[in-house]
Amino acid sequence: MTRSGLQADFAADDTGARFTLTNTGIGHAFPTYVTPKVVMHAVLLDEMGNPVTDTAVEREIRRRVESDGAEWRELSDIRLTPGKTATLFLTMPISWRGTLAQYAGRLHRLHPGKREVIIYDYVDEAVPVLARMSGKRIRGYDSLGYTISRQMP
Repeated sequence: MTRSGLQADFAADDTGARFTLTNTGIGHAFPTYVTPKVVMHAVLLDEMGNPVTDTAVEREIRRRVESDGAEWRELSDIRLTPGKTATLFLTMPISWRGTLAQYAGRLHRLHPGKREVIIYDYVDEAVPVLARMSGKRIRGYDSLGYTISRQMP
């Protein structure tokens, strides 16, 4: 049974939420052809329980194939193979330097085996308010002494 081979976890605090789905023992890639795709969807809610504009995030887990009538061709395969995890992050955007310093400082707490701290700051620049907040965070990172790269490592 597929359900017994999946583990779903959810964690949330005042900065956002994280939802993970892990293939813990299905024995094959998930989803299968019976369920061609699974969509992880999250949206921030206000105090009244209403969706906050422009905060929805989605992640698809699927395999896409096409046929030309004679043979099948795989276009993409982003299913969960055994042991793999899909994670969906929903975070509250911040821009105030004090909050940024507090969150970044937590990452610098000592822990055995920790060699470096890397902060990944994802920005949807198509949303004007998020792009402006990102500019403020970049100035904040700079003032805290971080090296800023616009490319993924």
